[in-house]
Amino acid sequence: MGVGADGVGKGEVSSNPPLQGTLTPFAPLSENVSPLMEAFVIHLNWQRFTGFLRLRETFRGRPCIYLQTDPEERVLRVGETDDPWDRYVGGTAYAVEAAMHGSGNLFFAALAPADAVERKRLEATLIYDLQPLYNNQHKRYRPMQRTEHIHEGDVPRGITP
Repeated sequence: MGVGADGVGKGEVSSNPPLQGTLTPFAPLSENVSPLMEAFVIHLNWQRFTGFLRLRETFRGRPCIYLQTDPEERVLRVGETDDPWDRYVGGTAYAVEAAMHGSGNLFFAALAPADAVERKRLEATLIYDLQPLYNNQHKRYRPMQRTEHIHEGDVPRGITP
């Protein structure tokens, strides 16, 4: 059985819902940036979620970076995972959902690099830049290797360009 352009075998059905946008680390940044620099810029196409279970299903089997925000969309926490479905199994996912119940807090998520080192570097950069209340690591010192990134899509209001 062959594999189609979407990575799913021909005749098979993907269990993952479609994502808005894709991870495009080679997308043009601007006319003033060299092609070499463009290769190192990650475009974060954010999607908004009112609950954690929907985020977990949407990004099932896909590496992502996610933000937890308050109702005014100020970032409270930054996280990363290679697969939210596997990382937040069963009761853990429902505990997160229950803790959010009625709070008005939100989640935002975007595709992230599959490489764990690159993804953790991106997470550390975002934590340092955003200084979220509920992250303890990466807040005091600038990462030795920053990840250049651009926020796109449904960007939380608490993130300023």
